[in-house]
This record gives sequence, structure tokens and C-alpha cells, in this order.
Amino acid sequence: MKTILFAAYGGGHIKLLLPLIKHFRLNSNYRVVVLALTTARFDCERNGIDFLSYEDFLDSSDRRAFLYGKHFLSKLSDQRIPDSESIAYMGLSYLDLVNRIGRKEARTVFREIDRHAFLPYTIADRILGKLKPDLVITTNSPKTERALVERATSHSIPSICVNDLFGLNAPWFKLRTFATKICVINEWVRDLCINHYSRDHNDIVVTGNPAFDPIQRNAPLDPAHSKKILFASQANPLRNPW
Repeated sequence: MKTILFAAYGGGHIKLLLPLIKHFRLNSNYRVVVLALTTARFDCERNGIDFLSYEDFLDSSDRRAFLYGKHFLSKLSDQRIPDSESIAYMGLSYLDLVNRIGRKEARTVFREIDRHAFLPYTIADRILGKLKPDLVITTNSPKTERALVERATSHSIPSICVNDLFGLNAPWFKLRTFATKICVINEWVRDLCINHYSRDHNDIVVTGNPAFDPIQRNAPLDPAHSKKILFASQANPLRNPW
């Protein structure tokens, strides 16, 4: 039986993967493991999907990580997440940052960009080592999702990044260590990834966005005589602010 690891943060990221998770859970040929990052746990709970989180990978030897996590706990804006998970997520991620760039630099960078400084390769290695997936699927979110995809490449594990919309703020797409395949919403985004990020055309696949499939299914039978409305709720930055 093949193991597929899905990993996503909350909001639109986990909603993007939910249709895929539900689809593969129906196939007995696959073992589906979901890593719900931060608020993604709430969507998983609402949909009856079992999940793992950072606290499942916090070992008894992670004393420094635990202390870092306790330090940051009171500073978190979203208090809905269990304390044990917040301690594990913040502690392990910050410890990885300290080990990667040094204590002083970690303080400076974290003060400037907060959690967007995280790129927890060591935790990604721990997760991949314990779960031993045959395939990793994430969205285009940075931090843990990006780290898992890059480290999957290092472990010779194929990976798929399902890009949510336009891909304008994901400079890590140009890394050859990032994703075996990148799924995008349309040909325009495919061309952008090929030209702007210098990705091989075989790496980029137009699949649409799984979260938008219900819109197509509920579309009128005669689209020629219907009106189309696009609601864009926020501007997408031309440059990644992180």
C-alpha cells in the first residue's frame, strides 16, 4: 500500500487539498496521512478527517523546543489552537531557525517577519523519516509545506505542489529542489512558472483548483446565456513580502 502525505496550513490551503484527500481516502490502495498545520485542524475536524500535527512529532528530548514554545505561547493571536500544539509548532520551528542561522540572527529575523522566517527543514526530515511517504502533496504555502517538499526531493520522494491561484509570490518555485510537479489553475500561470521561474515545461501541469470544482459542477447548462461574476477579495502582490 502506497502512503500519500498531505500537508497544509489553514484557510484556503487546506480547503484546496480537501477534495483530493477525500478522493484518495476512498481508494483502498492508498494510505492517506494528513498533517494539519495550525488552523487546518478545524477544517479536518469538520470533515471527519483524522490528522497529525506538530505535537505528534515533539519528542521528550526536545527540551529547548518546548521552552521556546512556552515563551511564544502568550504572544499568539489565535488562541483556539490547543496550547500543546502551539508549543510544539512554535518551539520546533524556532529551534530549527536558531540552529540554521544562529541565535542572534534568529531573534532579528523573527522580529522583522515573525513566523514567515520559519523554514523547518529538520522537522520536515523528522516527519518524512517517521511517516516514510511514497508521495508528498502540499499547496504553495511557505514554511512547513515548502520545507516538506524540498526535503522530499532530498529523500528521493516525489512531490506535488498544488498552486492555489496565480503563483506571483512564490520565488521558491524556481528551486530545482522544489516539487516534482506543480499543478496550476490555467495556461497563463503555467507560462508564468515556465518563463518567470525558469521551470521545465514538463514540471508544470494545468489541473485547475480542486476547491473551485463545485462552481463548475453547479454552472448553468447553457453558459452562453449566463453572466459570469468574478469577485477578487484582495490584491495579489507582485513581489513576495517575505
